[in-house]
Amino acid sequence: MAVGQLTPSSPATDQILVAVRDLPAGHALTSNDVRIAAVSRGMIPDGAFTAHQAGSLELSQSPGQSLSQASELAPGPEQDLGPPQDSLPEVGEPATAQSASAQSAWLGRQLSGPVRRGEVLTDASLLGNELLIGSLPGTQAVPLRVSDPATLTLLSQGQLVTVVLSRSEVMDGPVQNEILASAVPVLWTPKLAESNSTLLPAQNVEGMVVVAASAQQALQLAGASTQGKVFLILVPQEGSQTATGSPD
Repeated sequence: MAVGQLTPSSPATDQILVAVRDLPAGHALTSNDVRIAAVSRGMIPDGAFTAHQAGSLELSQSPGQSLSQASELAPGPEQDLGPPQDSLPEVGEPATAQSASAQSAWLGRQLSGPVRRGEVLTDASLLGNELLIGSLPGTQAVPLRVSDPATLTLLSQGQLVTVVLSRSEVMDGPVQNEILASAVPVLWTPKLAESNSTLLPAQNVEGMVVVAASAQQALQLAGASTQGKVFLILVPQEGSQTATGSPD
């Protein structure tokens, strides 16, 4: 009796979508990429996609297994998942307008970064307006076209860069370098571009990068490539705000 009283009750769980395998940045999500997992409510991040948003899709699972059972993160059979969730669709159930709308939140959308197997999918995992989730109020996504596209192969999401404008007042005159924005994070690089990109068409992304900037920085960055050459300096990730290089 005493042992039973000391045994904690099973935590309440909700069913959410997780990746079935490692997925690369820029990958367009399909029903074969996700499955439903029962996760403790206290461990579910904000913006997580729920089982309801699977709609009538047949997600990766064993034959004959219902969507509500498709999970390797679910508690064991001795744990109580609570009452049945009537909102969960059954495999083969005709799609409804509501389920189609729910699916549109993630189905066919591109990942903004790599996702590991078993990772919970959230709105922050996707390209689009979600790129600015967690940013300070007023932060804007600013596209830049740099003068040396090869620089972009060194970048990944979250990398801090200092944007420098290099120009000359007269032809063959002395070059002046001006810092337009310091230590701004990279939101998007051409590595994420595909033919079905929802952000930028693949043919227009050469030399393009998107950074997060304050309103004042955005004004400085807008149209910078028409004023001279734009270069990026990679800022150390250890919190240092000092750039260690300079444009040619």
